[in-house]
This record gives sequence, C-alpha cells and structure tokens, in this order.
Amino acid sequence: MRLKWIRCEVDEEKKVAFSAAQETWRGLEGCPGFLGQILLDISPLTEESTASGCF
Repeated sequence: MRLKWIRCEVDEEKKVAFSAAQETWRGLEGCPGFLGQILLDISPLTEESTASGCF
C-alpha cells in the first residue's frame, strides 16, 4: 500500500478553482488499489474549516 500526503496552501481567491481541480481526481475511485483521497482545508481553524474525501 502507498500513502501520499500532499500539503498545499492556496490563496483565498484561488480556493474555489483549486477545489474544483482536485475534484477531477474523483475519477480514480474505480481504479484497483485506490483507497481514497482526503482534501483538508488547513486554513487557520475556524468554523468554516472543512475536510472532504472520496473512497
């Protein structure tokens, strides 16, 4: 099993575009051996901090 951790800091005005681009990886869901991806907004903790994933 491989685990890949990528940490990105995205400018506030580019977050929507970045999130949309990351959603294109959802197509890997059906690939053998692919277990999932988690996208975590690591902005300073607020009530709006989010995490999402596809498995």
